[in-house]
Amino acid sequence: MSTTIKLTTSPGEVVKGYLAGKTRKFYHPFRYALVMVTLHTILTVSTGVYDDQVHRMTDDPSSWNAVAAEGMTEDQLERNREFQEEIKGYLSLFTLIGIPIGAIGLWFLFRDKKLYFGEHLVSASYYIGHASLLSVPFTIIAIFVQYNPMWNLISSALIYIGYGTVMLKWAYDVKWVRALASSIALLIISALALTILSMVVGVGYALVVGVSPQG
Repeated sequence: MSTTIKLTTSPGEVVKGYLAGKTRKFYHPFRYALVMVTLHTILTVSTGVYDDQVHRMTDDPSSWNAVAAEGMTEDQLERNREFQEEIKGYLSLFTLIGIPIGAIGLWFLFRDKKLYFGEHLVSASYYIGHASLLSVPFTIIAIFVQYNPMWNLISSALIYIGYGTVMLKWAYDVKWVRALASSIALLIISALALTILSMVVGVGYALVVGVSPQG
């Protein structure tokens, strides 16, 4: 609990403290990420929020990707739904994969800090773990208020950018402008990498079930 509070009020202290050897004072970064990501995923899936979002993304004409869906046959739409159902059990894994991706991004963005890759992994783990926790209230709202998936995407991006800015500011001792720019760049890098990964998985799934992937 103390780690959660500190990550909210003073994330830089947690990152620096853990790297300084205060491993008993602060919860293990990857375990923290695993717990929080799993918690958020269970909430999203068990309450039906995930299924509702997928339905709106594939079937709802007002959805942000309805144009892509219009070019697909009914069979292809059904295959897409099956694919979304398949990956539902791996949502936590997809989020956790963002940790090494984020660490690579941090290493690139803060090369001047001369930190080891493992140190960036600590920052990325706490960052993704706590951002997942901060996303919980929005998931709870989505249980009662059905809104367009685009708003879910925007709220998630704002959480990651906002919290990322605060963490990077204090964890890497940089100015607010650089922290904000780096947070945005980190989100873009991670999003692109995960999109490519999703495409690869999608192509693999399409080959296995014997259909051509549609974008």
